[in-house]
This record gives sequence, C-alpha cells and structure tokens, in this order.
Amino acid sequence: VSTQSTWGAERFLDEEGRRVFERFADLVVPNGANIVRHWLIDEWLSARIAAHPNHRIVLVGAGFDSRALRLKGGHWIEVDEAAVIERKEAIAPASASPNPLTRIAIDFARESLADKLAPHATDAQVTVVMEGVTYYLEASAIAASTRTFAELFPQHELICDLQSNAFVQRWGRRIIDRIAALGARWRFHPDDPVAAIEALSYERRECVSIAGKKKKKKKKKYSALI
Repeated sequence: VSTQSTWGAERFLDEEGRRVFERFADLVVPNGANIVRHWLIDEWLSARIAAHPNHRIVLVGAGFDSRALRLKGGHWIEVDEAAVIERKEAIAPASASPNPLTRIAIDFARESLADKLAPHATDAQVTVVMEGVTYYLEASAIAASTRTFAELFPQHELICDLQSNAFVQRWGRRIIDRIAALGARWRFHPDDPVAAIEALSYERRECVSIAGKKKKKKKKKYSALI
C-alpha cells in the first residue's frame, strides 16, 4: 500500500472511545478479521488510485477511517453521523488533508443519503465503500442505498464486507452480544449474503473470504468487491 503518513484511526479516539474498545480487546478472531479486511480494502483502493490519481472514493459510514490522510491520491468523500464528523474535524480537518476530502454529516435515521450525495453526482468511475456497515442495516436500507449509488454514480463499483448467518452463528455471538450491550444489533446476515447483493444489480468482480478459503472473479455489471 502506498502511504504518505502514519495516520491511523486510533488517533481519533478519546478516552471514552478507548474504554469502549477495551471491552473488545480480548476478541482475537474478530479483531484479526477487521485488520485483514481493512488491509484488503487498502490494497483495492491503492490500485484504483495508482491507475487514476483523481479517482473518487465515497465512504458511507466512514467512521474513523483515515485513508484520505494516509494513502497517496484519490478524491475522497466521507459520510457519517454528525458526532463522528465533528470529532474527525477537530483532530484532522478536511481542509488540512493531503488529498481532496469532503466530509458530510448525516442523520441516517432521518435524512436522505441521496440528498446528501446529490451535489457529488458524476458519470465518472466511482468506488463506494461500505466497510463494517451492512450487517447493521435492514435489507431494505441496503437496497435503498444501492439505488442511490446507481442513480448518482452510474459507473460505480461497491466494496463491502458481508457475513452469512452460518458465520455469525459460529464466530459472531460474542462480539454481537457485546455490541448489543452498547445499543446496536446485527440485522443483515442472510444465508447467502453475496447472492443478496447480486440481486441488487451487482455482479461479483472479486469475492474474498477473510479465512482465505475461496476467491472468485466475475465480469462487471455494477461491480461489487465483497
């Protein structure tokens, strides 16, 4: 991965955030999976940027993602709740980013993602990233989001991570229970989550198991890297 700084998401954490993370510090498998997931997405995005330095990348549910600060190139758009955006702006303002960066605050429960992203609509190629997001959403919300992407970014590809019900039952119960204690819950983990995304007018270009058990490639429709 081509980087230009040592920025990491932990620099956005305050003491409260660190205390929350400590509740999950002993979950070796989920934490390791998150690292592999993030590395894979870094690799995919770095390849896009290397080929097209001004490539547009839209991070939906960006959280404390720091790629705009540490990868070389790209035109970045981060979308998340106001509290997240305000924290990031306080620590590392978008205006000081080495790459073009726009941060958009949204109340996902009350505001329209389409309205927020409409000023950034383009026919150029776009990569939309939903990392660590889909399993918190109802299937209807995922479908509505992908319709927005198709309308505003007709040449987009989607990078997302998914979990099947079998995976959740075998590996996910401990982390799901701890997240539920914080007021959130897992919603989207169908038996075949890849098929569920393909049903939204996507074709797999690449599908990677975090466990490294399988990797598949198919041609593009709307592309999905899962």
